[in-house]
Amino acid sequence: YCQAFNKLVLEGEYAISHICSKYALPHLDEEMLKQAIGVTKEQVTYALLDWKGLAGEKQRLIALLEKAGLEYVRA
Repeated sequence: YCQAFNKLVLEGEYAISHICSKYALPHLDEEMLKQAIGVTKEQVTYALLDWKGLAGEKQRLIALLEKAGLEYVRA
């Protein structure tokens, strides 16, 4: 996965709960995002985005995250 994610985790800034691979991004919807947030024990406040790997999904994912009340971090 994204090397920038490893760096952020190793620096202690973030913990990763779920990862959605590039080929699965078109299938990620509001319900799946709610489920991922719901089964995470800690409070979810951010989503880490592999900015270069998002291609044509950026705007759709940003809209999903905003609707869920999550901020995002470009990695």
